[in-house]
Amino acid sequence: MADPRSGRKWFEFTTRYWEQFGEYNPPCALCGEIVNTSIRGRLNPWSRSVDHIIPVESGGKVYDLNNVQGVHRLCNTSRGSKPMSEFDTPKKRQSFRKVVEALAVVQEVKREHTYVTAEITETPAQQRPWAPWGWYSSNEGVRPNGEYYYKCCDQKPTNTNILHECPKQAL
Repeated sequence: MADPRSGRKWFEFTTRYWEQFGEYNPPCALCGEIVNTSIRGRLNPWSRSVDHIIPVESGGKVYDLNNVQGVHRLCNTSRGSKPMSEFDTPKKRQSFRKVVEALAVVQEVKREHTYVTAEITETPAQQRPWAPWGWYSSNEGVRPNGEYYYKCCDQKPTNTNILHECPKQAL
């Protein structure tokens, strides 16, 4: 059975929920910070989302306007099915906000890493002697005895965290 929180009916329900605020940006029920209702979409962790006060998994009604509250998308996914009692004081909301902000940073770094990896893998290895070990470029090799080496100059990496500057490329 498909998740009732997807599809046209859910879209219309959440749209109806957010329309009641008009231009007003309500505070997130989980972290306490303002939810900018103009930010939409699944890629932005601070976009608006609708959270069930009583989780659907615990018997909460899916399409009940009295069982939903406005939150940030990342706060909603981070809450999972935890009870609302874990967010009932400003101190609890503030500590939750710190965790969520850290998760947002991790998501952004992952997104940037994906773009950087795509850029690097599209560039021939001969044109990037600076590539760090571990990018799985065609410049890296493993000998039958398990020893790692750079194919461009046959050198053994000294530290996996430093950038490889090929002496042959410098000539």
